[in-house]
Amino acid sequence: MKLGSLQTGDGNVGIPNEGEVTFELPDDILIKNYDDPISAIVNSTYDGIGNNVTNLNFFNERDILTPTNDVVELVNDYVLSILPGDEKVYLSSDEISKQETKSSLHDNYSTEYLNNIKCSAFPNHVLKLKVGAVFMLLRNLDQSKGLCNGTSVMVLE
Repeated sequence: MKLGSLQTGDGNVGIPNEGEVTFELPDDILIKNYDDPISAIVNSTYDGIGNNVTNLNFFNERDILTPTNDVVELVNDYVLSILPGDEKVYLSSDEISKQETKSSLHDNYSTEYLNNIKCSAFPNHVLKLKVGAVFMLLRNLDQSKGLCNGTSVMVLE
């Protein structure tokens, strides 16, 4: 059975099930010999990434599906390490807004606690980018310009 990434993500695999499904992966998509699983899957999926850093179409049909956000972070760090150029680091806000006068949240949560929150659909405290890096928007920034939740964006400069 051929599964597209959108079909899989939307839960439309075409098989009735009760939350679980078993299917065989074709041998031609399996990576069997490797020392480091992260580098193996990245190099297999993004073969020739160094020559295609600014090619907007290169990433259109390539996805790596991971089981946890921790693995996403490992994959992202590895991809950034093989992209040429200098890495730029951006940090999130370090505290809850004190303008929220009706709330005492800013007194209850330390900067260290806020900086270590990692959960789905919530950006990490540290964002690392390079020219050629592709990332996904998590919020609707400007719908009229196509900057919507789920949009993939490439850093050009």
